[in-house]
Amino acid sequence: MSDDIIKRLREAIAAGPTPGPWHHKEWGSEIVDDGVGSSQVLIAKVAINTYRDQGRHNATYIAAASPDNIAALLDRLDKAERECERLAGELKTANTQAEHFEREWYLRGDENERLRAALDIARDYVAANVAYLRQRYRGREQFGRVHEAEGDLAAIDAAMAADQPSGRREK
Repeated sequence: MSDDIIKRLREAIAAGPTPGPWHHKEWGSEIVDDGVGSSQVLIAKVAINTYRDQGRHNATYIAAASPDNIAALLDRLDKAERECERLAGELKTANTQAEHFEREWYLRGDENERLRAALDIARDYVAANVAYLRQRYRGREQFGRVHEAEGDLAAIDAAMAADQPSGRREK
């Protein structure tokens, strides 16, 4: 529905037509308000057309389009448009948040890869030191801190295993 039609409907209601409800007299072609007897107002007369009862159907339709019914429809339209605007705002906010989280996910993924690479280097260094200490202090491990270095290596291996993405092979 165009804004022009909505504007014309609002102006027509504001002009003060006979308020509804309206109804169609089943025995004729008159559309009247809900008044009784002499207080009843004739709203319109519809030409009687016997072809498929079109005149009666037109009168029923016009009666249903009373100002109170049109005003109620316009109120519902206003409410639906406000709800659409509210939901569009929420959707925009959700999209902005999703984009932010996606960027964060990529950045953290990059940072995790850098940290993982540094941990791999540290693990290789500690493993080389453990091998060196084992060879140097073979049979005298208690003097060369071999057990401490082995504990460090085990801790690094456990941390790497706990954070192991599927499909990635351990060293």
